[in-house]
Amino acid sequence: ILRYTASERGYRYGDIRIRVKPGVFHPGFFFSTKVLLKYLKKLNLDNRRFLEIGAGSGLVSLFAAKRGAIVTATDISEIAFANIAENALRNSVEIAVIHSDLFENLPHQPFDVIVVNPPFFPKNPQNEAQFAWYCGKNHDYFHRFFAQLPTFISPETTVMLILSDVCDIAEIQQIARENGLAMTTVFRKKVWWETNTIFRIEKSGALR
Repeated sequence: ILRYTASERGYRYGDIRIRVKPGVFHPGFFFSTKVLLKYLKKLNLDNRRFLEIGAGSGLVSLFAAKRGAIVTATDISEIAFANIAENALRNSVEIAVIHSDLFENLPHQPFDVIVVNPPFFPKNPQNEAQFAWYCGKNHDYFHRFFAQLPTFISPETTVMLILSDVCDIAEIQQIARENGLAMTTVFRKKVWWETNTIFRIEKSGALR
């Protein structure tokens, strides 16, 4: 996989055709993106304000835009930022692309749908490409994500976070609780050796 993704590659999902630059998460080689897209097919996204944090190649954001969503896609990687914009142009889809570390460069406004396919290996990233995989030695990504999230949600917002069973889900759930948030399983899919779970994130009962 590493050798294959060292060069820019094409990928197709339905009527969406994208190019994936080296150093950008390739949606074709990992199950999480396809599981997330399978679940999104069930949702009415028409005219919904849709935010994808860490959009990578932009495939999920493009899918949402083609289903009528008003899409904002972000990524901390400058390469991914450019990749998303190019793929939007390639598919004649209009989305707002913002270079941002989590919510940092976003205007403070609630979204209707927020989707995150996060890095979850507890190691400090050493280069731009590793931001797609490593969340920091102490799960720093999740501490910051859950702390920042409430500014961008309303009681009607649907927040979806997908995690593989190879990560420390219990630790991530604990970090959510420390920030007054609850994670509820809404969809689970096992493909070969890996199970991916989509969690809905909401303010815990006492804070609603």
